[in-house]
Amino acid sequence: MRKIIKRDGTVQDFNFDKIENAIRSAFNASARHFTDEEKTIKLVLDVVKNSVDILYSKGEVTVELIQDAVEKALMACGQYDIAKSYILYRAEHAEEREIRKRIQYMKDYQLNGENAATSSASDPNANMNLKNVANMESEVYKPVNRKTQRIMTCDSIEALYGKQLSKQYLIDLEGHLIYTHDEASTPVIKNYCEAVTLYPLLDGTGSLDGTSTESPDHLDSFCGQLVNATFLLASQCKGAVAFGEFFNFFDHFAVMDYGEDYDLKEDKLADNPEVVKKPKTIGQKIEQQFQHVVFN
Repeated sequence: MRKIIKRDGTVQDFNFDKIENAIRSAFNASARHFTDEEKTIKLVLDVVKNSVDILYSKGEVTVELIQDAVEKALMACGQYDIAKSYILYRAEHAEEREIRKRIQYMKDYQLNGENAATSSASDPNANMNLKNVANMESEVYKPVNRKTQRIMTCDSIEALYGKQLSKQYLIDLEGHLIYTHDEASTPVIKNYCEAVTLYPLLDGTGSLDGTSTESPDHLDSFCGQLVNATFLLASQCKGAVAFGEFFNFFDHFAVMDYGEDYDLKEDKLADNPEVVKKPKTIGQKIEQQFQHVVFN
C-alpha cells in the first residue's frame, strides 16, 4: 500500500479517490459548460495517475507533490481556468492553515509553563522573561516578519554590492555567523542598538516626538524629557538605546539647580521645611532624579 506524507509529518495510506473528488469538485465549481465533461475528467485523472506513479518511483511522496501534479495535469489537458481555480483554492487553504497554526501557537504560549524567551518559536530574546499579552502579540507575526526583513535586506545588499553578497548574507544567517536574534521582531528595518547624542534635547523634544516641550531648565525637567525620549527611541529600534553624554548633562542641570559646588552641600535642605512636610536634602533630590531615570 502506498503511503503519503501529510503537512504535519504524519504518514497515511494514499487514497486516489480524494484526488478524483477534488478534481470533480473543481469541474463542478466551474462556470464553463463542458461538451463531454466525464471524458475530460477521465483524461485529467489519467495524467495525474501517470504523474503519481512517477513520483512514487522516485521515493517518498508528500501532499504538496500530489497537488503540484494535479495542477500540472489540469494545465497539460488545457483546463487553465480550472487550474487557476485549483491554485487559488490551495492558496486560500494554505493561508487558513497558517492562521490556525498561529492560533494554536497563542494557545500553547499561554498554557505552557515556559518563560517568554523559551516560548519564542522564532528568536528567543534573553531580555524577555515574563509572559504578557504584548510579548505574545509580537511573537505571533514573527514568521512573516522574518521573511519580510530578509527580502528587504537582501534587496538592499544586492542593490549596493551585488547578488552574490546578498546570497552570502542568507547563508551566514542560516549558519549563525550573523547574529539573528530579534531579526523578526518587526517587519520594518530598524537599527539594532544605537547611541544617541543628547545635545538636541537642549532645545526641547518638539523636533523629536511632536510634543513641543520647552527646553529643560532644571534637573527634574531634563530627567523627565530624557525618559520620554528613551521610550520613543527604543520603540524605533530593536535593541538598547545608549546615552554616552548622560552624566555630563545630568551634572549640567544639577549645577543649574544647586550651583557649581552642589557635591559639597548634599546634606543641605533643598526644600523649605515650612512648606514641604518632608523636606529633602540636595543629595536626596539628586539621588531621586537619578533613580527616576534608572528605574524607568
